[in-house]
Amino acid sequence: MSNSKGYIYESLCHELINGLMKHPSFQEYRLGSGARNRITGASGYRHQIDLSLNSKKQLYIFELKCLEKSIGVAEILVLAARLNDISAVNPNLNVRASIISTKRPSRNVAPLAKQFGLSVEVIENLNSYGITFANQHFIGHVEKANAQDYCDASVIRGNGGD
Repeated sequence: MSNSKGYIYESLCHELINGLMKHPSFQEYRLGSGARNRITGASGYRHQIDLSLNSKKQLYIFELKCLEKSIGVAEILVLAARLNDISAVNPNLNVRASIISTKRPSRNVAPLAKQFGLSVEVIENLNSYGITFANQHFIGHVEKANAQDYCDASVIRGNGGD
């Protein structure tokens, strides 16, 4: 994966979530992203988090993977360690973590992710992911999430055509 491809992927995910945050129910959340988005854990280590949403009660940590291969055990273990370290210093927050990937995870990943309380989500397209994201992470915060494409076209017949 090239750095530019990863950057574009992270930017698209950021814009998607930023768009969802325009709903009045999300006014209490702060969106963090990029190289400067750091959250300090109980260890004192400042974890770089691809995308985060936090409020007074919730902290969502998203690791964004635009890989040529499936998510494997190593990615799950790294995120589990981050979740554990960050949760330990934030006992009053409900801290949740997800890996968002362009590829389906390897078969060993699901049971391991479940054990650590992580979710692994695959984005097949950004519009369907917007609906999935809102329903999975903010159920009860919005009445309805909707994302859609719109296309308008005209058919013009040429001379002699059917």
